[in-house]
Amino acid sequence: MIAIRAARRGALLAGVLYLPVGALALGISPWPAQLALLALLVGLPGVALLGASLGSSTLGSRRDAFIAGTAFALGAPVASVASSVIGALVIGALVGAERDLAGPILRAGVSTAVAVAPLVVLAAAAWTAGTRRSASDRVGAGQRSARR
Repeated sequence: MIAIRAARRGALLAGVLYLPVGALALGISPWPAQLALLALLVGLPGVALLGASLGSSTLGSRRDAFIAGTAFALGAPVASVASSVIGALVIGALVGAERDLAGPILRAGVSTAVAVAPLVVLAAAAWTAGTRRSASDRVGAGQRSARR
């Protein structure tokens, strides 16, 4: 039950922390505003899924939490850009675009991710601390109620 709660909290925190970093990335992105906003929204599920999958990894030792936070910091930009590229491929196939949409999105996404990398590291640290803290609060509350 604790791992499920950690996964839920990890997904929620990942999404909440991704939005401000992604919004800042919108400002420096070479894309038009509508396309950048679409990329932000398409990238959100990938980052939330990453947060959910790594959430229970923060419950172990501090070393485990550090490793999970590092994996989140490295994986969040990859998940966001990968989701955007997949979205571009799907949209291109549905619309029947003659141009390659995925290549320019991949190049712009990677350069934008590199530009906001320091904020991604701060968001990953906040994600790790928040996921770990929320799980320890719940464990502590469960232990207190079991003692009564």
